[in-house]
Amino acid sequence: MTDQKLQSLVDGLPELYQVIYGHPEWDGEAARDCRARLVIIEDACRRLSGHLDRPLKVLDLGCAQGFFSLSLAGSGATVTGVDFQAENIAVCSALAEENPDLSVSFVQARIEDFVERLEPGEYDVVLGLSVFHHLVYLYGVEHVARLLTSLMNDVNLGIFEFALKEEPLYWGSAQPDDPRDLIGGCAFYHQIASYETHLSHVRRPMYLVSNRTLLLDNFCGEFDRWRKQPYSGAGEAHNGSRRYYWGSTFFGKVFDFTSTRKSFPPEVGSRNRSELRAETKFLERPPEGFETPRLLAHGENALQGWIVTSVIDGELLSDMAGDGTPLDVDRVLSDVLRQSIALEDAGLYHDDIRLWNVMYDRAGQRFSLIDYGSVGIQAKDCVWPHNIFQAFFIFVHELLMPDVAKVEKARPPLLSPYHLAPPYAGWLYAFWQRPVSEWRFSLLAALFEQRMSLPQPAAYEHGAEAWLRAHELNVLERLHRESDLRDRVDMLSRDRSGVLESLSRAEGGLSAHSNAIATLEERLRALGERCEAHEERLRGLTDRCEAYAETLQAVYRSRSWRMTAPYRYLGLQVALLRQYGIRQRCKHFLKRLFKLAVRLANRHPAMKNLAFRILRFSGLYGYVHRIHRRIMPIENPPADTAGHLQRQIADQLADRKLLPPAVNDLFEELSR
Repeated sequence: MTDQKLQSLVDGLPELYQVIYGHPEWDGEAARDCRARLVIIEDACRRLSGHLDRPLKVLDLGCAQGFFSLSLAGSGATVTGVDFQAENIAVCSALAEENPDLSVSFVQARIEDFVERLEPGEYDVVLGLSVFHHLVYLYGVEHVARLLTSLMNDVNLGIFEFALKEEPLYWGSAQPDDPRDLIGGCAFYHQIASYETHLSHVRRPMYLVSNRTLLLDNFCGEFDRWRKQPYSGAGEAHNGSRRYYWGSTFFGKVFDFTSTRKSFPPEVGSRNRSELRAETKFLERPPEGFETPRLLAHGENALQGWIVTSVIDGELLSDMAGDGTPLDVDRVLSDVLRQSIALEDAGLYHDDIRLWNVMYDRAGQRFSLIDYGSVGIQAKDCVWPHNIFQAFFIFVHELLMPDVAKVEKARPPLLSPYHLAPPYAGWLYAFWQRPVSEWRFSLLAALFEQRMSLPQPAAYEHGAEAWLRAHELNVLERLHRESDLRDRVDMLSRDRSGVLESLSRAEGGLSAHSNAIATLEERLRALGERCEAHEERLRGLTDRCEAYAETLQAVYRSRSWRMTAPYRYLGLQVALLRQYGIRQRCKHFLKRLFKLAVRLANRHPAMKNLAFRILRFSGLYGYVHRIHRRIMPIENPPADTAGHLQRQIADQLADRKLLPPAVNDLFEELSR
């Protein structure tokens, strides 16, 4: 490949978007500097390659001039670059021929067509840098989101840079409010950087996306399963702002701090950030006597935070209770109390002791508190009743009386010991009788050891306690009724057609609304009269407008108007000169002169060809070409117009009778 041929191919590019691999002499002409993004991409590929213990197979969608494809191939990867424009592929192929030691190839194809033909495992990494906004403009957000979800089912890791709606280009309004709309269906996504472009100062975000690998700044591991809920039945806990990942040796959590894709209150993001930092601090130095998993990695940026620990081979207490697994209740309470005492001795408290925050550790054969982000210095539960010991009473009721204590979307008001069976009623009753100022988990544990010998509350119950027990049951019954009512409302909202049918049958009983209907009819008649008055006024205004138009046309046809035309033009130019200055008006004049010269050259091909030869010989072609593109940009036709033209050409090729007569005669002459 000679330098002259490569120069010719580069000169023929619609846009020199990337720097040319191995040719720094063109760096100053490239629209974007690619090296900063390459450092981030190479680091991610290097860590994934180390995890897989082999070189990577990379697919570069929208490869442009092939800088990223050739650079990754230079790092040892096998790369396929795909681009729709033949001029780009010609330059890429020339550079590949210039570097025969690189394992790289290039294909001219539409991205959507190429992706549909992919086989699972054919590539390890896919690059999509500032390319998918064109597909969004053509096909819409939902179509591209489905395409990316399907793509990530076939490829291990995606590195995507997305254009934003705020960019002042023709395709901007078609983009989603949040680029995460395009990758929200994928298991894992993580923003790693953002960069300005040559088009505007809006910074485009770059994401790592995967359905099988957790790749963070300081961790890389393959996960087997993931979910948005911390436990089964959590519903919309944390407003969908957290994601959980399980691998064979690790457990990871990713917290969103901000989101416009699915908005949540600011306090959710604030709690995510505070819990992440609290959990990290706790796991870095857990209290003595409190067993925790090993902290493997953690970090955060402005949008997300993450933490990765060693995995616990176990099962949540809530799942065990829901499955009907036989439970050793005394063992559960003993283990939870032991860990609560270890926290208490260190001046710490777990503000969310719930069935789903207790896990049975099969290896250690013990029940362990989890969700270490809920550990803090305040002896206070995170929700009602806020008193951490009263909240523990509710936890005991939920453990011992799951059917009675289960209330959807609310905590049962079981704060007293009077509903429990022996010996647990006596245990909590003995604790209940102590002054609140003496309440400690150590006291609760000491009384738990004596539970078999403690007196039962039934023998000592007085009027106030009987009232309290009855009141708790009454509130609990009301909560159950409200829960049932919510279920019925949800069922009715889901069965909308049935509701509409019921409403249609009830129309016969709506005679009371006949008076309202009559009133509305009277108002309608009054509005009709007002409408007629407005129409009459509109006709009068229309007649006046026509008279003014005739007068204006008479002025335009008058001799005085034509005679004063030069004076008016001169006045306009003086006003524009005052408003914009002589420099701007000169630029405007030169721009109009340039457009006139271009139109003249287009009407005379020989003159246009001579001008091209002179500009190329003098080395000014690239400079004049850039001025031409800036002054007279090429507008892309709407997608429906382009499709109509393609269909029309296909029909004409299929039936020559549809061709223009001159074209048909030429075709007949050439066919001989």
